Amino acid sequence: GPQAAGGGGGAGAYGLLMLKAGFSGVTATVGAAGAAAVGGAGGAGGATSFGSFFTLNGGAGGGVGVVGTTVSGLPGAGGTITGSTTYGNPGASGGLGLTFSSVAISGAGASTKFGAGAGVVASNSTASTVGNPGFIGAGGSGAIGINNGAAAAGGVGGSGLIVVWEYA
Repeated sequence: GPQAAGGGGGAGAYGLLMLKAGFSGVTATVGAAGAAAVGGAGGAGGATSFGSFFTLNGGAGGGVGVVGTTVSGLPGAGGTITGSTTYGNPGASGGLGLTFSSVAISGAGASTKFGAGAGVVASNSTASTVGNPGFIGAGGSGAIGINNGAAAAGGVGGSGLIVVWEYA
């Protein structure tokens, strides 16, 4: 019967900043996890920032699965970096959701340096399957919808993380 597989969520950006002075009292903000969605694209992860020095944006949610196409759900893009970092990488994109004649395979969530992206969900049954969660800035996996059954939610993304080391 008809089936659809959602794309995996993108990972948040990674950044490292080395400062020798000028950071006393700086506000650190940890980005919220990307929200799961039922029957639509997943929500983007929130931004993690260290004052006005930099902002590490969360990854985009995976795309909703489309019935009747092999490439069913498009992946969420990785998060970007705004500002200055000593070293940084944009987040990786999630995986494609794919459907074949007898099986549907959701897109995997993209991983980060600190957390694993969610593994794929695969199904050849007659029931829809929810996605798996990502960990520490990583993307959640897409869900699978089969045989015009109830729509299933993709997995949530992982929350951001900020680590501050101070040496005296």
